[in-house]
Amino acid sequence: MVPFFLKKALSKIKHPLPTGEGYISWHARVYGGNEGGIEIGKDSYVARDAMLDCRRNGRIVIGSGSSVNNYSWLCTQKDGGFIELGDNSLIHMFCALYGGGGIKIGDDCRIASHVSLIAGTPLFEGSGKIRGQGATYEGITIEDDVRIGVGAIILDGVTIGAHSIIGAGSVVTKSIPPNSVAVGNPARVIKERV
Repeated sequence: MVPFFLKKALSKIKHPLPTGEGYISWHARVYGGNEGGIEIGKDSYVARDAMLDCRRNGRIVIGSGSSVNNYSWLCTQKDGGFIELGDNSLIHMFCALYGGGGIKIGDDCRIASHVSLIAGTPLFEGSGKIRGQGATYEGITIEDDVRIGVGAIILDGVTIGAHSIIGAGSVVTKSIPPNSVAVGNPARVIKERV
Protein backbone atom coordinates (compact mmCIF):
# COMPACT_ATOMS: atom_id res chain seq x y z
CA MET A 1 0.00 0.00 0.00
CA VAL A 2 1.30 3.45 -0.93
CA PRO A 3 1.35 5.95 1.97
CA PHE A 4 -1.00 8.94 1.63
CA PHE A 5 1.77 11.55 1.46
CA LEU A 6 3.46 9.61 -1.37
CA LYS A 7 0.17 9.20 -3.27
CA LYS A 8 -0.32 12.97 -3.16
CA ALA A 9 3.22 13.62 -4.43
CA LEU A 10 2.93 11.02 -7.21
CA SER A 11 -0.43 12.41 -8.36
CA LYS A 12 1.28 15.71 -9.25
CA ILE A 13 3.80 14.08 -11.59
CA LYS A 14 2.88 14.30 -15.28
CA HIS A 15 4.10 11.97 -18.02
CA PRO A 16 6.99 13.62 -19.89
CA LEU A 17 5.18 13.52 -23.24
CA PRO A 18 2.82 16.23 -24.48
CA THR A 19 -0.54 14.50 -24.23
CA GLY A 20 -3.25 17.08 -24.93
CA GLU A 21 -5.01 15.92 -21.75
CA GLY A 22 -4.85 12.27 -22.75
CA TYR A 23 -3.06 9.75 -20.55
CA ILE A 24 -0.08 7.50 -21.22
CA SER A 25 0.51 4.95 -18.48
CA TRP A 26 3.87 5.20 -16.80
CA HIS A 27 4.25 1.50 -17.56
CA ALA A 28 3.79 1.97 -21.31
CA ARG A 29 6.95 1.77 -23.38
CA VAL A 30 7.50 4.92 -25.43
CA TYR A 31 10.36 5.35 -27.90
CA GLY A 32 11.10 8.48 -29.89
CA GLY A 33 8.21 10.49 -28.45
CA ASN A 34 10.14 13.34 -26.91
CA GLU A 35 10.90 14.82 -30.33
CA GLY A 36 7.20 15.48 -30.93
CA GLY A 37 6.49 12.27 -32.81
CA ILE A 38 3.58 11.27 -30.55
CA GLU A 39 0.32 13.17 -30.09
CA ILE A 40 -2.41 11.97 -27.73
CA GLY A 41 -5.87 13.57 -27.93
CA LYS A 42 -8.16 14.61 -25.11
CA ASP A 43 -9.58 11.76 -22.99
CA SER A 44 -7.41 9.19 -24.78
CA TYR A 45 -5.55 6.42 -23.01
CA VAL A 46 -2.47 4.32 -23.68
CA ALA A 47 -2.49 1.39 -21.26
CA ARG A 48 0.15 -0.31 -19.19
CA ASP A 49 2.66 -2.34 -21.24
CA ALA A 50 1.52 -0.93 -24.58
CA MET A 51 4.40 0.20 -26.79
CA LEU A 52 4.56 3.31 -28.97
CA ASP A 53 7.68 3.31 -31.16
CA CYS A 54 8.20 6.26 -33.50
CA ARG A 55 11.98 6.30 -33.73
CA ARG A 56 13.46 7.14 -37.13
CA ASN A 57 11.32 10.30 -37.53
CA GLY A 58 8.00 8.43 -37.39
CA ARG A 59 4.72 9.87 -36.12
CA ILE A 60 1.92 8.40 -34.00
CA VAL A 61 -1.33 10.34 -33.51
CA ILE A 62 -4.11 9.06 -31.24
CA GLY A 63 -7.39 10.96 -31.54
CA SER A 64 -9.69 12.14 -28.77
CA GLY A 65 -11.49 9.52 -26.70
CA SER A 66 -9.45 6.65 -28.17
CA SER A 67 -7.47 3.96 -26.40
CA VAL A 68 -4.61 1.55 -26.99
CA ASN A 69 -4.84 -1.41 -24.62
CA ASN A 70 -2.24 -3.55 -22.86
CA TYR A 71 0.55 -5.22 -24.81
CA SER A 72 -0.33 -3.63 -28.16
CA TRP A 73 2.57 -2.43 -30.27
CA LEU A 74 2.40 0.58 -32.59
CA CYS A 75 5.65 0.92 -34.56
CA THR A 76 6.30 3.38 -37.41
CA GLN A 77 9.25 1.23 -38.64
CA LYS A 78 11.05 3.74 -40.87
CA ASP A 79 11.59 7.39 -41.79
CA GLY A 80 8.23 8.91 -42.61
CA GLY A 81 6.24 5.97 -41.25
CA PHE A 82 3.09 6.93 -39.37
CA ILE A 83 0.06 5.60 -37.52
CA GLU A 84 -3.04 7.76 -37.11
CA LEU A 85 -5.91 6.58 -34.91
CA GLY A 86 -9.12 8.62 -35.21
CA ASP A 87 -11.48 9.76 -32.46
CA ASN A 88 -13.35 7.29 -30.23
CA SER A 89 -11.51 4.28 -31.62
CA LEU A 90 -10.16 1.28 -29.73
CA ILE A 91 -7.20 -1.02 -30.21
CA HIS A 92 -7.62 -4.07 -27.95
CA MET A 93 -4.83 -6.06 -26.31
CA PHE A 94 -1.97 -7.79 -28.15
CA CYS A 95 -2.36 -5.97 -31.49
CA ALA A 96 0.62 -5.20 -33.74
CA LEU A 97 0.56 -2.20 -36.09
CA TYR A 98 3.57 -1.78 -38.39
CA GLY A 99 3.22 1.67 -39.96
CA GLY A 100 6.13 1.79 -42.42
CA GLY A 101 3.85 2.75 -45.32
CA GLY A 102 1.41 4.62 -43.08
CA ILE A 103 -1.72 3.43 -41.30
CA LYS A 104 -4.83 5.60 -41.08
CA ILE A 105 -7.64 4.36 -38.84
CA GLY A 106 -10.85 6.40 -38.86
CA ASP A 107 -13.25 7.42 -36.10
CA ASP A 108 -15.36 4.95 -34.09
CA CYS A 109 -13.35 1.86 -35.12
CA ARG A 110 -12.97 -1.28 -33.02
CA ILE A 111 -9.93 -3.49 -33.50
CA ALA A 112 -10.13 -6.74 -31.52
CA SER A 113 -7.26 -8.55 -29.79
CA HIS A 114 -4.39 -10.13 -31.72
CA VAL A 115 -5.00 -8.16 -34.94
CA SER A 116 -1.99 -7.30 -37.15
CA LEU A 117 -1.85 -4.38 -39.59
CA ILE A 118 1.27 -4.60 -41.76
CA ALA A 119 1.85 -1.54 -43.97
CA GLY A 120 4.83 -2.89 -45.89
CA THR A 121 5.68 -5.80 -48.18
CA PRO A 122 9.15 -7.40 -48.26
CA LEU A 123 10.81 -7.86 -51.64
CA PHE A 124 12.12 -11.31 -52.61
CA GLU A 125 14.06 -10.83 -55.82
CA GLY A 126 17.34 -12.40 -56.85
CA SER A 127 19.56 -14.70 -54.89
CA GLY A 128 21.07 -12.20 -52.44
CA LYS A 129 20.42 -12.16 -48.74
CA ILE A 130 16.74 -11.60 -47.96
CA ARG A 131 17.63 -9.03 -45.31
CA GLY A 132 19.10 -6.65 -47.88
CA GLN A 133 16.33 -6.84 -50.48
CA GLY A 134 14.18 -4.05 -49.05
CA ALA A 135 10.42 -3.58 -49.09
CA THR A 136 7.63 -1.66 -50.74
CA TYR A 137 5.24 0.55 -48.77
CA GLU A 138 1.72 1.49 -49.90
CA GLY A 139 -0.10 1.99 -46.60
CA ILE A 140 -3.36 0.85 -45.03
CA THR A 141 -6.56 2.88 -44.65
CA ILE A 142 -9.38 1.84 -42.36
CA GLU A 143 -12.32 4.20 -42.80
CA ASP A 144 -14.81 5.26 -40.08
CA ASP A 145 -16.95 2.82 -38.07
CA VAL A 146 -15.12 -0.41 -38.94
CA ARG A 147 -14.93 -3.49 -36.71
CA ILE A 148 -12.06 -5.96 -37.15
CA GLY A 149 -12.42 -9.39 -35.49
CA VAL A 150 -9.92 -11.25 -33.32
CA GLY A 151 -6.74 -12.40 -35.04
CA ALA A 152 -7.37 -10.77 -38.40
CA ILE A 153 -4.41 -9.73 -40.55
CA ILE A 154 -4.61 -6.64 -42.76
CA LEU A 155 -1.87 -6.43 -45.42
CA ASP A 156 -0.24 -3.50 -47.19
CA GLY A 157 -2.17 -1.56 -49.85
CA VAL A 158 -5.61 -2.34 -48.40
CA THR A 159 -8.48 0.07 -47.77
CA ILE A 160 -11.38 -1.14 -45.64
CA GLY A 161 -14.50 0.91 -46.42
CA ALA A 162 -16.61 2.67 -43.81
CA HIS A 163 -19.15 0.67 -41.76
CA SER A 164 -17.54 -2.68 -42.66
CA ILE A 165 -16.93 -5.75 -40.52
CA ILE A 166 -13.94 -8.07 -40.92
CA GLY A 167 -14.46 -11.53 -39.43
CA ALA A 168 -12.17 -13.15 -36.88
CA GLY A 169 -9.07 -14.78 -38.35
CA SER A 170 -9.51 -13.19 -41.78
CA VAL A 171 -6.52 -12.27 -43.94
CA VAL A 172 -7.33 -9.11 -45.92
CA THR A 173 -5.19 -8.91 -49.06
CA LYS A 174 -7.45 -6.67 -51.18
CA SER A 175 -9.57 -3.60 -50.45
CA ILE A 176 -13.06 -4.10 -49.00
CA PRO A 177 -15.91 -1.79 -50.12
CA PRO A 178 -17.98 0.22 -47.61
CA ASN A 179 -20.87 -1.48 -45.76
CA SER A 180 -19.45 -4.97 -46.25
CA VAL A 181 -18.99 -8.08 -44.16
CA ALA A 182 -15.82 -9.92 -45.19
CA VAL A 183 -14.40 -13.21 -43.88
CA GLY A 184 -11.86 -15.88 -44.76
CA ASN A 185 -8.32 -16.35 -46.02
CA PRO A 186 -8.11 -14.49 -48.29
CA ALA A 187 -10.99 -12.35 -47.07
CA ARG A 188 -13.97 -12.03 -49.39
CA VAL A 189 -17.20 -10.12 -49.06
CA ILE A 190 -20.04 -12.44 -48.04
CA LYS A 191 -22.76 -9.81 -47.63
CA GLU A 192 -23.55 -6.14 -47.51
CA ARG A 193 -24.67 -4.38 -44.36
CA VAL A 194 -28.08 -2.83 -44.87
